[in-house]
Formats: sequence, structure tokens, C-alpha cells
Amino acid sequence: MARSLRCRGFYDSPLFQIFYDHFESFQEEYTRRFESQFGFYRYVWDETLRRFFECGDPRFGMARYECGRCKQNLYVPFSCKTRLFCPSCHQKKIELWLDDVMDNVIYKDMPHRFWTFSIPKRLRVYFQYRHKLMTHLVEAAKQTVLFAMGDGQSLSFTAPGMITLIQTSGDELNFNCHLHALITDGLVDYADPHKLSFNRCQHYDFVQMTELFRLFVLKILHKHNVIPQSVVDNMLTWNHSGFHVHASNRFKDPDRMRKCLEYSFRPPVTLQSLSYDKTAKTVYYKTKKLKDLSFSAHDFIAHVLQHVPDRYQNMRRYAGCYAANVRLRIQKARAGDKQEEEEVAVIQGHMTNKVNWAKLIAKTFGEMPTQCPRCHEEMKLVGFVFDARILADFGYLKRAPPKMKVIKYSQIPKQPMIETSQSQDQGSIIYKQRMPDYENLDQSIEW
Repeated sequence: MARSLRCRGFYDSPLFQIFYDHFESFQEEYTRRFESQFGFYRYVWDETLRRFFECGDPRFGMARYECGRCKQNLYVPFSCKTRLFCPSCHQKKIELWLDDVMDNVIYKDMPHRFWTFSIPKRLRVYFQYRHKLMTHLVEAAKQTVLFAMGDGQSLSFTAPGMITLIQTSGDELNFNCHLHALITDGLVDYADPHKLSFNRCQHYDFVQMTELFRLFVLKILHKHNVIPQSVVDNMLTWNHSGFHVHASNRFKDPDRMRKCLEYSFRPPVTLQSLSYDKTAKTVYYKTKKLKDLSFSAHDFIAHVLQHVPDRYQNMRRYAGCYAANVRLRIQKARAGDKQEEEEVAVIQGHMTNKVNWAKLIAKTFGEMPTQCPRCHEEMKLVGFVFDARILADFGYLKRAPPKMKVIKYSQIPKQPMIETSQSQDQGSIIYKQRMPDYENLDQSIEW
């Protein structure tokens, strides 16, 4: 029986080679070299890298597809399904999410704008060390838009539709926490779910909205004991606050809207801009402004891992008339009391008919991978394979690198930091986490 195994050569990726060669030594040196700059080691990195090293590797399992007519087989390795890290798997998440948003979330008959909310460099360090604070940043942006469009009032059952995406990476892989948002160009009155009314906003005062955003962010951070009152008073005296609020023109093309959403949810590293010199252990990265950057392998790993989200951290937020409960209420009212459970699941964001990997590849490359090369029939999934003998028949084991086992950070001996203090009572080493000095930090931002 004829068989075909398609190995995409995941080990040829420069991103895989960098982490495969240096991640273990990076774990050993993290406490000494990087803890003061990037914060404490986050254990989500271990799980993310463990899944990333298994992504596309047939030795960790494959799905078997079979043609019903000629019995031709196709073996497809499992993917890691990580987000904002693996370029291949995250691109699949982007395509699925964009299809769901364009078909089931936004109202295409209403105009939209693309918004950006930025904070000064002095505040970014708090979000870098405590990723949960990003929820407060989203809340501040939401209040800013509501107050600006509602003339300082918050009306019941009246709000714009907002899809907010949290982005942490800058152009040079630095930590730059900011927000991108797709917002309706005005307020939506959904008091009557059978008939929505739209009131377009005629004018935006971005200077006033920037000041509102600054007040809301400082107020929320002070309320949750993140910054003291002295920092709030000091930042309110700045002539150039470092905060920024900007909105694009109204979208006239749905494809442009889709590209902006894809840009907002992109991973921090693109493989087209990445190259790796294995001999010199140097990583070269080209920015969007065609600026060539060079990192040591450990520095590059540290810069990339700081953008990996925590487990269960939601990087996409829906608010206003695009909130899940509002969309569900509108859909129920329009469909009647006899709405089926499948339709409710679609509104809640759970797609009933999921697009599989083959359709996504055909959408991107124009070729259906599950099409039989002999009789051109579509193959069907018949089972899963974990037998290494199949790999030996194709010679895969001879060219693939050895399996990489990620050791938990708690089990690796750490090297102490440069600045340590010795306890006189117990004789144990106490590690001190050094905060960056922000006294002479330039807060100006070029837009």
C-alpha cells in the first residue's frame, strides 16, 4: 500500500535552531544575566518551549489520512498550537479568528476606525513585570472612548462596538505595551435588539482624548496600588506626557480592515526577517524600518520570551455592542425563542463548523494537502499513529535532530546574580532584583 509522509522540515527554521541550541544554557544564566531587566522567570515559558520543540515532529505523533478509493495514505504531524510564539500555529489562529470576526461579530453596514493607545516608557516596566495589569489598560481605553463619544456621559444600552487587542512587542523586539482597537465610528443604540440605531461621531478631539486616557490610566494604577500618589502628581506635570491616542480614517474596504486586525494580532518575530549565524552564535533581525539588529543567542531568547502571554491571559477583548452577552441578546431577539444551540454557540465565539488545517493551507497556498495525488479524491481522517517504524521507512530519523526535552526551571541549578547579599544568620544567598533607573529616561516618542 502506497504511503506519503510530508515533513515540513521544522528543524530548518532559524527560530527553532536558536532555541534548540541555546535554551537550556539560557535557563541556567537567566537569574544572573536577565532577571534584573526582564523580571522573574515565568514558568509558562517551559510549557511553551516544550510544545514548540514537538511542533511538526512526527516522532511525537501523526494523524493518518486515507483515500477511500485508492487507499493512498497521508501522515500529518501534530502541531503545538501555541499563541504569539510559533509563527505557523499562530497564523492558523489568526485566520480562524478573522473569519469568525468578519462573519459573526462586526456589523458591516456600520463604519469603523482603527485606534491605537500608547503609554509612556516609565509605565511600561509595571506591565512588563505584571502582565495582569494589561486588563486595566484595556479598561482605561474603553472609558476614554465612551466619555469622548458620549460627551462625558455613559448611557445605558448605548455604546460603540469595540474589539481591543493587546500588543506587547515593539519594532525592535523591545517591550512596548500598547493597544490596537477596531471601534465603530459612533455610538450604537441596542435598547431595541430587533432594530439597532447608529449615531455617527462627527468630530474627535485627540488632544482631549489623550488627556482623558492619561487620567484614566494613572487613576486605575493608583487605585490598585501599582504606583504611589507622588508618581501620579509628577507625571501630571509633564508637558509631553508620553501617552498617545490616534484613530485612522474610516474603513471603506473590508480587506483593509482585515489586514489591520491581522497586523494587531501578529507574533513578535517574523521568519522572513530572521537569520541565524550558528558559528558566531549571533542572531540578525531586520525591522519594518529596514534597520538591521544583531543579538547574541541568549539576548534574543530573552527579548522574544517576554512577549509570551501567561496562561489563560486573554489578549483580545470585546466591549460595547460587540460584547458576547450583547451579541447573544441581539441574536436571540432576531431569531426568536426557538433558536438552536448551534447558533448560540457561534455568537458566544465557539465556532461549530471549525475550519481544519487543510482548508487553511489551501487558502494560503492555493493547494489542498488532503487531496489524493492519484485519484484527486479528498482523504478522510482515519486515525493517529505513534509508531516510529514508519519514520524509519522514510529515512526521517537519520536527518532529524535528537529530541529536545525541556527541563523545568525549578530543577536547573541557577547562577547567582552579580549583586547579592549574604545573610549573617542563616548563611544563605539572597537575590536582589534590580529595577531599571528611569530618572534620565527619554519619554519622547516619534510618531
